[in-house]
Amino acid sequence: VWSGGPVTWNGRPAMVKPPFGGSSVGMSLVRDPADLPGALAEAAGGEGTPVLVEEYVTGTPMTVGLLELPGGSVVVFPPLATEATEADFYDADTKLDVDSKGAVTVRAADLAPAVLDKITKHARTLWDGLGLRGSARIDFILTEDGDPYVLEVNSTPGMSRDSNFA
Repeated sequence: VWSGGPVTWNGRPAMVKPPFGGSSVGMSLVRDPADLPGALAEAAGGEGTPVLVEEYVTGTPMTVGLLELPGGSVVVFPPLATEATEADFYDADTKLDVDSKGAVTVRAADLAPAVLDKITKHARTLWDGLGLRGSARIDFILTEDGDPYVLEVNSTPGMSRDSNFA
């Protein structure tokens, strides 16, 4: 988490994003050290809030919805795979389809049983460990080696008609 101090660049691409908000607004993929200060400032907004800086992991973006039913049982929905065809990553403009390009594909993820089990277990562990309630969406990157990396937990997932949760 960056909160305004000096930054050391390790030379690897990074994702810079605000710690709160949604739809990847204010998020940047930084590949060049010269772009880092601008990305940090954009993610911090006018208030200078702390910023998340994460290693950029390549692979297939996945999202898993979880829903608490009456009585407390939790349904872990099958993972969805997302593919942005006209962007470097699944950014805000692509998610919200501001240009009506339809530049993103969302489909049921075709996963080997062991990978599906791993993602489902990670999602449920996060649900329990963070004390989530009601509904949530957890975003992953699935590497070419079949390793899921958790990107973020959305404790209040979008509920619009086109949202990945709905």
